[in-house]
Amino acid sequence: MRRGDSRLSSVCGWLRELSAELPSFTSPAPNEHFSFYMRRQKSIQLFAESSNPYEVMSIQASDPDKLLQFGMTFSATSNVRGRVRATDTADKAIVSAELGWWPQVSHGALNMSVCFRLLTYQDPGRAAVAPQERCVVVSVARCKYEAAVGDDIKKIAQVFKVDWLTLWGLNANLPSLNTPPGKEIMVGRIYQVLEGDTILSIATQFQTSVSQIRGLNYDLSTPRAATALPRDTAICIFPNTCP
Repeated sequence: MRRGDSRLSSVCGWLRELSAELPSFTSPAPNEHFSFYMRRQKSIQLFAESSNPYEVMSIQASDPDKLLQFGMTFSATSNVRGRVRATDTADKAIVSAELGWWPQVSHGALNMSVCFRLLTYQDPGRAAVAPQERCVVVSVARCKYEAAVGDDIKKIAQVFKVDWLTLWGLNANLPSLNTPPGKEIMVGRIYQVLEGDTILSIATQFQTSVSQIRGLNYDLSTPRAATALPRDTAICIFPNTCP
């Protein structure tokens, strides 16, 4: 074999070795759980990599309409590492994207899966690589709010459209109406469902409304007030203590 043929064979073998490992997500882990608070911005970083430093990849939402429905944002893919020119020295290609979310007050107790696809843009002559998928679970704390800078009990009560005196009573550990930033505030009381309870019967017992209970519990937002709830289900209620 001539020297040139030997070199060509070596290069081709190196390229085959690089393409042997499929581009894949590296983080988050499959079905990793991320917790959010109502009205508190939080982001999730996604990363993917390929052992081929020249790989061109893109991370996209599997269901963009779902993200829009819940007010989520998703960034364009950013190249973190890789080669464009032959003089570049990166040993692999890495890309990232960011999911951002600011849950609404009606998203308390929401729990759902959000999925993403990793697309690879193929070079001519190379076998197609199927899109890789990665899903994560996002949830919003039930009955809890994290105080922001400038908040106090009265302002939080206005946000949730509830009586501020009752709200203060639900947070007896607060010595005043001030809510230090980052302080976890209960915006209701956790109630354990009893045998035969319905949303309507619970609303009547605590002098609140079905709509308010649904507004504090996203998992109860479907119309089923007359249906008995599973025993020991935890739900958030804001009792009406005012005459």
